[in-house]
Amino acid sequence: MPILKLPASLRTFNRESLPVLHRRISGRDMLADIRAMVATDRWNSFDGFHETARYVAEQYRRLHAVAETYVVPTAGPDGSGRWVIQEASDIHAATVDVVSPVRRRIADFKQNPWNVVQWTAATARGGVRSEVVVIDTWEQLRAVRAGTLRGKMILTSLSPWHAGHVFERTGADGVLAAVPVGTGFGSPPRTCNMSHATEWTKLGWGGHPMEHAGCHVVALALSQDTGQWLRRLVAKTGRVLVHTRVDARRYVGTHDLVSGIVRGSGDPQDEVWVLSHNAEPGAADDSSGVAACMASAGAIERAIRDGRLARPRRSIRFLNGYECYSFFHYMEHVKRLQPPLAGLVVDTIGHRPVHCEGRVNWHSTLDSSATFVNEIGEGTILAALALDNPGYHLVRQAFLSTEDTLAGDPKFGFPCPWINTHYRKDKVGFDAYHTSDDTPALLSPRGLRTCATAVAGYVYYLANAGTRELVEMARAHTHNVLADMAAHRRRRAGVPPAGRGWAEFRALQHHVSLERLRRWAWGGDRGSILGELSRLEGEVAGAAEAFGRAPRATRVMPGLRRVPVRTAPLAPDVENLRPAVRQRLRDSGLGRHPLFWADGRRSLAEIAALHAHEIGRPVKPEQVEAYFEAMDAANYVDLISPSQMVTKAVLVRDLRRLGLKPGMDVMAHSSLSRIGHVAGGVDTVIDALLAVLGARGTLLMPSFNHGLATVYNPLTTPTINGAISDAFWRRPAAVRSLQGTHAVAAIGPRAASYCAGHVEAGIWSSDSPIGRLIHGGGHILGLGVTLVTATAYHIAEVSVPCQCLDLKGGTDERVSGDGQVVTQPGLVWRGGDCPVGPEKMQPDLERLGQARRGKVGHAESVLVKALDLWRVRRRHLAKACPSCKVRPDLKWKAKA
Repeated sequence: MPILKLPASLRTFNRESLPVLHRRISGRDMLADIRAMVATDRWNSFDGFHETARYVAEQYRRLHAVAETYVVPTAGPDGSGRWVIQEASDIHAATVDVVSPVRRRIADFKQNPWNVVQWTAATARGGVRSEVVVIDTWEQLRAVRAGTLRGKMILTSLSPWHAGHVFERTGADGVLAAVPVGTGFGSPPRTCNMSHATEWTKLGWGGHPMEHAGCHVVALALSQDTGQWLRRLVAKTGRVLVHTRVDARRYVGTHDLVSGIVRGSGDPQDEVWVLSHNAEPGAADDSSGVAACMASAGAIERAIRDGRLARPRRSIRFLNGYECYSFFHYMEHVKRLQPPLAGLVVDTIGHRPVHCEGRVNWHSTLDSSATFVNEIGEGTILAALALDNPGYHLVRQAFLSTEDTLAGDPKFGFPCPWINTHYRKDKVGFDAYHTSDDTPALLSPRGLRTCATAVAGYVYYLANAGTRELVEMARAHTHNVLADMAAHRRRRAGVPPAGRGWAEFRALQHHVSLERLRRWAWGGDRGSILGELSRLEGEVAGAAEAFGRAPRATRVMPGLRRVPVRTAPLAPDVENLRPAVRQRLRDSGLGRHPLFWADGRRSLAEIAALHAHEIGRPVKPEQVEAYFEAMDAANYVDLISPSQMVTKAVLVRDLRRLGLKPGMDVMAHSSLSRIGHVAGGVDTVIDALLAVLGARGTLLMPSFNHGLATVYNPLTTPTINGAISDAFWRRPAAVRSLQGTHAVAAIGPRAASYCAGHVEAGIWSSDSPIGRLIHGGGHILGLGVTLVTATAYHIAEVSVPCQCLDLKGGTDERVSGDGQVVTQPGLVWRGGDCPVGPEKMQPDLERLGQARRGKVGHAESVLVKALDLWRVRRRHLAKACPSCKVRPDLKWKAKA
């Protein structure tokens, strides 16, 4: 295994702080938590899952972490691709009794919950008596004429995974699945002596595929041994009767996602996440990861209370719930100011070395996300193994979807590796995986403790990292990428053409990592930080150049020039897609990965090339085309042809027609969606504006968080004023003011003078950035928005003066240049509605001939002199303000 360079701060942390966490983690306590969770989860029933959630929440509180429970609906829209559990149920009882020619109970849910195939239908209240018929091949099963097995119970070694409708078609009373271990999810059987074990079998992941949503099949699972006994009995006697009773009640309700939170001291709103699921009946593959989350949270909180660790700058959120379906619902529906910085999936850990061949596996995040986290995790795991090795060795693994790890989606999620002791060899899970033998006896207290130590160290380091650590992580990652490139050149000596494309792929990955690392900025000089990151990018770009010339571009077919623009969060759950769409996705031969490269700027041809480098083999462009056409049909992307795209040249032309000229100072409010699909995205819009204004003009944009930021970090806090404004302030040339809720960003020769002193001047005073624009002859531009969005009218209100706004009566918190969180004056908003709304401003300005209107791209747009808008608003308020009774709301929390 190549030795990675690690940041100096991580090496120090691993040497000094990781032992502090390790001493506060007990493998035996973790094992006790696992037993407690298995006691309720093992029933594989939603009433039990609710009990587990209550236990987990109580444990977090006992460990002094904050506990939150988010309620997730089980059902949802059919065919949408959303992650919903359409077949949720509570299981109350299930038995199978042989009643003739002998009497023997061969399945009992209350003795062995694994006997129930998940999503089974119920029998009539008194059960059903059936004759056993053996069918062990798909050919035999499909040859059965529809409805001809009424009164029969099918005994089979076939997996009912996604095949319930095939069994139901026969008309049989149900199916007894005595499948070999490892085939419950349609996989090849594992070669192990576990014929006594009952496989955990399902009819589908979250339910039946939607085209079989009406499927009603009674399905139970038997061990191979029991199945063989029953086969012998059928062969010997010719006729065997069984009595089957299943009390499964459809559950249309909710399941729970429990968060255990270690609150951050600086910006508690910014978070690092850990995902680990419960709601499966096993000990390793269910409860072990949740136990690691609780142990990590407890260790961190105890170390803080003991004075051995500082409270991390940012919060750490441990999320525990139903695999995929709880996490993805939370990600889609809970509005956050920005995604988590980074994350981790902890699933199936702590095996005794004999069961996992001593492997602790570290699966990397998606290749399209920020891969520097892979190195941080590897370094932390190795340090944990050095503290107390239960017999493990680290095995680096490529990205592999547990479904949960799809949270690494760079569009909506966060870089998200996966730690496990699941695999005893590549792509072969531990023997007892998804069987009744997955019990606490498989787990090692030392192994659990070691894994939990690594988890706690990884998330604490990232949550507490600041600007110094940012730069160190960037330098270490750059060193590792350059070393990888050098090793690749040595391996590929004499084969340069293929190498250049690979080098450019690695350079792109490096760029994505450095862009993500900007999120860790906490104090310091912005120009110096961005300058260092730019220098490091230059080093990698130079190394890519050394691979020789890029291959000559080939002619791209028109269909492959189309650009997929994502329209729905996360990757779809294929079970919940319309059958025709799902089949089209399957026919493409591609998995979910191509979707993650769709950033709204890359063409299908470019995505095909990136995916080929990602998987290490050629990808036919027509595959990618078919894939995204299916995603378009599923409403997860819009496919935009070049002829539909708005170009920079068109934007420049339209802006000039509207009245923008070189040398102007302009405050722009915007809506990207109304402009249309822009070739190159938001950067093209910004470039067009700057090109029209020229070197002498200054462009300003709102950079407001409207009080949604608990702590304003001028280096990282996003704006909620749209994609264009959010991309604008992130540019290296941008200057951003320090006002906590309504900062302004600017680029141009007067940018610094506009943004200076915003806190001292007050949010909307005449000496605020927008106030200076008004009285300095500047303009207001609305791109696809009306002048109601123009915050300049608040400067007019303050100047009347109104008595309903207090510019400095409130307080905001901000990260200062030295990394401290400071309190500063902030806005107190009015305690009622203004009696004179701003809607009249634009019509009056147009009537007076002071507003110019036109289209920019597809967006209806308007340009006015800022002073004219200010005067109109003052006229509207001149009579209203003196008699107005609305006053500042002293209890108001910034959210205007």
